[in-house]
Amino acid sequence: MWFVTSQAERNRHLRIAAAQGNVDATLHWMRRGANPLAFSPKHGMTSLHIATVGLHVDIVQAILQRHPEACTCRDAGIGATALHICVEQQKDTLQMVDLFLRAEPRVVHVTRRDNGATALHVACGHGNTALVAKLLAAGSNVHASRLDGATPLWLASCHGHWRTVQILLEHSTVSEATGTRPTASCQVHRPNFQGKTPLYVAVAHTTRDHQKTASYLMQHICHTITTPVALLWQPTNAELNAWTPLHVACREGNTPAVRALLECLQQHHTTTTDRVNDSGGGDTEQQQQQLVNVRDAFGWTPLMLACCNGRVAIVRLLLRWGARLDITNVQGHTAIHLAVEFLDVLFVLLRYHEGLSILMAWSTC
Repeated sequence: MWFVTSQAERNRHLRIAAAQGNVDATLHWMRRGANPLAFSPKHGMTSLHIATVGLHVDIVQAILQRHPEACTCRDAGIGATALHICVEQQKDTLQMVDLFLRAEPRVVHVTRRDNGATALHVACGHGNTALVAKLLAAGSNVHASRLDGATPLWLASCHGHWRTVQILLEHSTVSEATGTRPTASCQVHRPNFQGKTPLYVAVAHTTRDHQKTASYLMQHICHTITTPVALLWQPTNAELNAWTPLHVACREGNTPAVRALLECLQQHHTTTTDRVNDSGGGDTEQQQQQLVNVRDAFGWTPLMLACCNGRVAIVRLLLRWGARLDITNVQGHTAIHLAVEFLDVLFVLLRYHEGLSILMAWSTC
């Protein structure tokens, strides 16, 4: 083996040594001229990629000491760097990540060829807070988008990684204060290419982690954005229906999210009432009712979605906040029409509808 002269053979033996974690053999083949950037014809990975998959820290260190440029080399498959693979491992890889960052700090900006993800995107998608903090400290762009428009915050919100969301928001706030990066508000409401914002995807799930995620997002919006209601009630092009976060929370039965959205609206209403009255502006209570009764592209209000899905607790909440029963969608249906399959919802609606009996309600449907 030690007398191999073919370059291809030397490269192959280097990859074998890297896979086995054999430091002595790795050093030998590199001294003999083996190229650690050469791709395996079988799986398209370099020796550095292979060592990273095996979590062979000593091999990674040996290769990077002699060939730091290997950091930014992407494999022949999905176009991932060894750093991408390292972060994907979801194990204690901080020591290995340090090796990559010291060898080539710019590696944090290299994107995967298949989806445009940086290592920060991968770490946020897995909720690895230690790696997220390290990558941010190394200069990763917290506002970078994948090819599908997803930002690191979007991915963390989608998977309910609330601790990661907290780190990203704190980093964005500091960046906004120092002026070193785009403002945090540019990221909090930035949707992916389906039109879904981080808050939208957070309230679309009812797990406890997603509820914490949505709560952090709403608190950040209310405390740092000058026009929070505009963001909280921002219609999106998600699925071409122009839903707001309130629409999706009502459909999914996410009662805590609905309550939190309404409380944010009340907080904004309370803090702006005096200013509006002093300036002789419009009726903020009327504006509040308009937001609660916001209609999607097909005329559906949040109350309608709650009714047709049997979300009785949410129906009660919306009615207390001024949801109207006389609004019709493009098909001419009101919330009462849509509630006929759920008697508990229907009885709640009738309590708020003066002069309408149960028989009259059924006869209108």
